[in-house]
Amino acid sequence: MRFTVLRTKKKAWPPSRKSGHPTSSNTETRAIGRMKGTHRGMHMIQVVTTVEVLPDCLDDFLSLLNETLTKVQAEDGCLAYEPMVDIATGMPTQVELRPDTITLVEAWANLDSLQAHLQAPHMTRFREAAKEYVKHVSHQCLQPV
Repeated sequence: MRFTVLRTKKKAWPPSRKSGHPTSSNTETRAIGRMKGTHRGMHMIQVVTTVEVLPDCLDDFLSLLNETLTKVQAEDGCLAYEPMVDIATGMPTQVELRPDTITLVEAWANLDSLQAHLQAPHMTRFREAAKEYVKHVSHQCLQPV
């Protein structure tokens, strides 16, 4: 992934209490990501899915996920769908490592593509088969600002 960094007026970090959002006028820099098939102005949905698996079930879950991965990545509107695990970086602000957690970093061309993905037969089968390995799932859905 390539990023272009746009510079704006230098302001203090953290953002002011008034705006409270890092993308407000107090932002010092902003990165715009380029992913396959995206164009400036194209509306894109990013999803961060966090899957906490039961103890000693990580390998089984990953095996099941890998069986489904190619089908998901071939879906219309899928720009990225990558399973990730935590890595130690030594950064003082990094959260505690989660050895039983998979994070799926997804990008979809639009909300319709994401909705179609959620209804795809291979995803229905995957969710049903994965139930026995999963402790908790959460999703964070994001759009460009």
